[in-house]
Amino acid sequence: MEAQLDLQGLLHLLRTEKITPEVAASWFDRLALRGDDLTPYMHFAQSTYTRNLIERHRKFELLLICWGKGQLTPIHDHCHSFGLMYGIEGGLSEGVYPMVPEGQAMSLAYSRDIKPGGYTIISDSIGCHQLKNVHDGPSISLHLYVKPIQYCYAYHPASARRVKRVLRYYTQFQAVNALFSI
Repeated sequence: MEAQLDLQGLLHLLRTEKITPEVAASWFDRLALRGDDLTPYMHFAQSTYTRNLIERHRKFELLLICWGKGQLTPIHDHCHSFGLMYGIEGGLSEGVYPMVPEGQAMSLAYSRDIKPGGYTIISDSIGCHQLKNVHDGPSISLHLYVKPIQYCYAYHPASARRVKRVLRYYTQFQAVNALFSI
């Protein structure tokens, strides 16, 4: 049996090893994250879920996403990156939608719940997805994207019309706001 991985162990493997969906899944199977390792990245907002950067590398980005009750993403793709999402606290639901041509309605292919210790894998070959906090309080999830994502496309479910979304980290947004409030 392989040893459990804490945050620093995961980061070491991500920096030094070749990352495939299968290899990353084997690492997520071994995760044993301590709350104090994640505390510096736990930032919540009332109006939206927050994307909090743990590390960005040329090969990957690792984020902690903090969700308020009922908060959700739009249906979105991952622009040729693959991602793993690991449940830390609370509970999320993932709805997966096949890609369809613009003008057609998108329909849910399947959904699944992600509880603490569980994870899911997504890529554009699987489809688009939407995540929602279904817990009766806050939820926290760890997200790994293999190749960092600069932008993605959000999709309108009735028409598959897509809108480009430039992605930002909540912690960067807070730093910029602090500069302008001086």
